Amino acid sequence: MKTSKKSRGFTKSIISLCKSASLLLMAATLTVSMGSSLTAIPDKAFAADSTGSEATAEMREITTMELVKEMGIGINLGNTLEATGSWINGTSVTNYETAWGSPVITEEMIKGYANEGFGVLRIPVAWSNMMGEDYTINPSYLARAKEVVDWALDSGMYVILNIHWDGGWFEKFPSEKEESMYKYTRIWTQLTEAFKNYDDHLMFESFNEEGVWPDLWNFYGSDDGKEEAYALLNEINQRFVDIVRGSGGNNKQRHLLVGGYVTDIEKTVDELYKLPNDPQNRCAVSVHYYTPVTFALLEEDASWGTARTEWGTDEDFAELNRLMDMVKTRFIDKGIPVIMGEFGVATKNKTQEMIRLYLTSVTSAAYSRGITPVLWDVTNLHYNRDISEMNDKVLLEQLMAVKANSAPTASITSYQDGQAINLNSPQIDWTFLDADDADVQAAYQVQASSNGWESVDVDSGELAGASGSYTLNGLADGDWSIRVRAKDNRGAWSEWAYRSLRINTVAPTLNVVLDKETLWPANNKLVKVTATVETDVELSQVELLSITPSIAVGSYESMVQEADFGTFDTEFKLLAKKAKGKEPLVYTITYKAIDQAGNVTEADVTVTVPHDQSGK
Repeated sequence: MKTSKKSRGFTKSIISLCKSASLLLMAATLTVSMGSSLTAIPDKAFAADSTGSEATAEMREITTMELVKEMGIGINLGNTLEATGSWINGTSVTNYETAWGSPVITEEMIKGYANEGFGVLRIPVAWSNMMGEDYTINPSYLARAKEVVDWALDSGMYVILNIHWDGGWFEKFPSEKEESMYKYTRIWTQLTEAFKNYDDHLMFESFNEEGVWPDLWNFYGSDDGKEEAYALLNEINQRFVDIVRGSGGNNKQRHLLVGGYVTDIEKTVDELYKLPNDPQNRCAVSVHYYTPVTFALLEEDASWGTARTEWGTDEDFAELNRLMDMVKTRFIDKGIPVIMGEFGVATKNKTQEMIRLYLTSVTSAAYSRGITPVLWDVTNLHYNRDISEMNDKVLLEQLMAVKANSAPTASITSYQDGQAINLNSPQIDWTFLDADDADVQAAYQVQASSNGWESVDVDSGELAGASGSYTLNGLADGDWSIRVRAKDNRGAWSEWAYRSLRINTVAPTLNVVLDKETLWPANNKLVKVTATVETDVELSQVELLSITPSIAVGSYESMVQEADFGTFDTEFKLLAKKAKGKEPLVYTITYKAIDQAGNVTEADVTVTVPHDQSGK
């Protein structure tokens, strides 16, 4: 992901989106906040000391496919060492490290990732920060990166180290290829030297999402320039492999991660994308997943799309499975490992249930096909760096359940937790997730309790089938606790998924009092009327529905003014004019109230313009 402290918008339609997948994810986090254990890996990441400088650690005889599988599920240390910006005080590494909202990273924070069960930490880095002449990496910046890498390796995790967006200089490759390739070579020459003695728990990644050049090939237009764009990407990846393999120490055998075309799945599976020639055959392919972008990235509507707050339709799952099957067919089935180095979702406009559903579904779809998923995360979005724990333990449990390939997961998708409804027979919907692609839902059970599970009032019993819906009939008004569990075809039950509901089918009481019930004198003038609205329950909506005169004594617009219908308007003006004949003019004012459960009540009050005041 390309990240930035401030959202700068999209300058080249959705092509820019492909180059800045984390823009919206991190922006929301900055606005808000400026489990299970991992089995220890016996091999040390390096010999002799924590810098790996005195001895070369042993490299295992392990394939890249096996190594990637060992990683399990990973997470990104986002918006930290890859922070860039001309506004940052460039006198210290700390100024960059904390520029996008991160606290100073500590060993405790890094160990926390491992304690939560993550098997690989991806560390994005902007190596151009504080860079010296001839593209010399700043020694302090390199030392700080090595310190964080060491902490991660010491905690038992794998590490993926890359060149991240790094200020966007990758964009110059088509127009300034020689200079850009020189800078790229200089960076990786220094990095391979610095980390040459580290063992195979350290993986290098050729670049982030920057392998895309809209000025060379606009993939929303024609195919003009397409072959040249892929050829440039393939050349950069080949240079990356050649630099690493030609350096000393363990780099000859190091497992490597090479970037796909903009790390987009459909473009990376294109036949024009070529894996580098690697004499060691130790390369994996990098893809990212933020699909559909209107759900995964947007927190508010943009010029190019409408933000989605929900995900999980049959079409959504079909799209997810289609794309993951593409990766499996093109790479996994051919023995080529794949790491999904980033996937994530913008959270501001979504419920926690939707966030969990999306993230666990993507994790499961990837993991079940042999793709290693690495969650995109920034300061305190999912992992709380202040307490070194995940914020959402339910999400963590669901993610780790995928890794463990154990019991399935059931997630209730109908209603919000604590929601008030006006149905005595609510339909409960859920989704079934299982890390094993061969496992399907074989049975389910739904229960309801009106006393906090001191007893079960309704129990469906074990029902066979793959249904994801069940109607609880005849629930009385009151507070209810609902739970669902599902069993896979191997006999493993999921944990219960819970939802609390408040059932209320009684319409609210609505009382409207006007400050004037009679308009007199009837002098053809507009008179302000004020309403006071009273009710017996907390309402979600009250609105002025209508004002209806019994007799037309002029145009409606001349008789009723300043009434804002459809809103909670309590002040308006009515025309005080006598009707022809002896009948009074009567205005009927109607208000509508809707309580939080959706029950509706209407109340009418009247204002009269008498024909006279004689009483005759």
